Amino acid sequence: MKEKNITLSIIRVIATIMIIFCHILQGLGSTWAYWANLGVTIFFFLSGYLYGNKKIEDIKSFYQSRFFKILLPNIIVIFLAVLIEYLCFRTRPSIMVFIASILGFGGFYQLPPIVTHTWFVSYIALCYLLLPFFQYYFREDKFKKNLKKLFLLIIVIQ
Repeated sequence: MKEKNITLSIIRVIATIMIIFCHILQGLGSTWAYWANLGVTIFFFLSGYLYGNKKIEDIKSFYQSRFFKILLPNIIVIFLAVLIEYLCFRTRPSIMVFIASILGFGGFYQLPPIVTHTWFVSYIALCYLLLPFFQYYFREDKFKKNLKKLFLLIIVIQ
């Protein structure tokens, strides 16, 4: 069993408290909510750090496990929420919004109003999609060569 890193646990607690305060402050109409929302950024950085250090042996099983862990519950929640919204309020999202949400890209496009709080699933799905690619191209033996290519790509895109 792996030893638990107490520092990471403390960071998680702080980020969680910040997100709770963000929602409370948003409800009160306070501009301080913007600063408390940094808890979300902390969680993204923490996830990137933890997954960046994880060795992916089998890409197919990695994607399958993430699908059943993240996307399948997201699909179920969105489908049920849209169904409940339609039955109770007779509102329905456009077919494109529904499809983007089901595929996990609603956070980049548009989400049905009842599930706007699931925006982060899109970002997590994108990170999972890109992680094996980055781990392959930024291995130690290829890092310097590929880092130069990445900087060149960023300069060209700019």
